[in-house]
Amino acid sequence: LLQSDEWRALPAVRSGAVAVADGNLYFNRSSCGVVEAAEIVAEAAHPELRGLFGHHGRHWVSLSELDAFCDRDGAASPTKPVALASGVAAAAVENGGGAAKLRGTDTATPSAHVDAQLKALSDGDFASAFALNSAANRTRLSGAANFEAIVKGSPSFSVLLHSSTVCVVQCEAGEGSAAAAAVRVQATAAADTAAAANIA
Repeated sequence: LLQSDEWRALPAVRSGAVAVADGNLYFNRSSCGVVEAAEIVAEAAHPELRGLFGHHGRHWVSLSELDAFCDRDGAASPTKPVALASGVAAAAVENGGGAAKLRGTDTATPSAHVDAQLKALSDGDFASAFALNSAANRTRLSGAANFEAIVKGSPSFSVLLHSSTVCVVQCEAGEGSAAAAAVRVQATAAADTAAAANIA
């Protein structure tokens, strides 16, 4: 693609205005990171804002900077192990099929993990719910207090806090120690308002 005439003819490519970011994390699904996504777009689209929100070089780079960004010390590999909270199934993130997937490596199942996190949220135990996030999400969210603020501030996630909310956890693949599962939670509040949250 990068060597094709069609690509090179694009005005953004000719002017060096192509930006690269993690689409799965920031753009391909609704999440509590929508503000970060808007900030990334603002920094990428307006050179005078580059770095204003602290995303340039961390969450996005220009195409000309991509090789250096991928080769930097501490750069994440495309597929990496994700350490979950102790006592919960270890997992690996797989980027196949466009959805993050959990692969259990002990007796806990992906849906049992999500059920435990939903129970903690319903009980108002944000410290436990935060601890049940993947290591990458715990780093990104920076602490239980920030996690709590994000959950309470998002209509899609705050519905999970109500004891009257009915949550249905769906796994796209079978459960078990070697099964991969894309987990989706469909939560319906008592007032028939629905919110969906992708849990990965």
